Amino acid sequence: SASEPAKDTTTISSEAAAEAERARAKKSSQPLQATAADGTAVSVGRVSQGTPGEGGTEEGSRYAVNLKRTDGSEWNLEISGDVRITQSADTTSVYYAAENRTRIYQADGSYAEVEGYTGDENVDSIYVSTSDGAAMRSGNGNNLYFVYGDNTSIEGGSGNDTVVIADGTSGHTINTGEGNDTVNGKTLDHRA
Repeated sequence: SASEPAKDTTTISSEAAAEAERARAKKSSQPLQATAADGTAVSVGRVSQGTPGEGGTEEGSRYAVNLKRTDGSEWNLEISGDVRITQSADTTSVYYAAENRTRIYQADGSYAEVEGYTGDENVDSIYVSTSDGAAMRSGNGNNLYFVYGDNTSIEGGSGNDTVVIADGTSGHTINTGEGNDTVNGKTLDHRA
């Protein structure tokens, strides 16, 4: 007799598996772009795809972040994991959440690295979330959020926030707070 799958095993059709792979690949098809409140043009795109990990997360995915500031300077960063970017006239600070460390870059590209987050909670920030289940909470700045993982939670403050969601992601909870806020995504499911 033919053997039956174990009771705790889920079998999916080849069509369903192919659709899941197309949805996973779609997340990286186009860079996400937006303009920060200070006029900085920001582009975030996946440069390499990781391998499926525990809970459906992708381990090892890398993302390119390009910042074109109004003063003509340009910053190119390659990241993995969730980051928070803040800028001043002379520096760009990048907080790497998983490592709990901040790199403070000077205009010449040199940087100092410190433990923890060193910024002000109420300044304009750029958040990039690449992991599933990430929680992003901000102060009252005019913040810009890029979302690549599933089931992301965003709690914005009273500034004018912009949220840009990658196609193929789902399960987000977004509370942008007070202000003139914008949420962008190719396919959005609006639920109260």
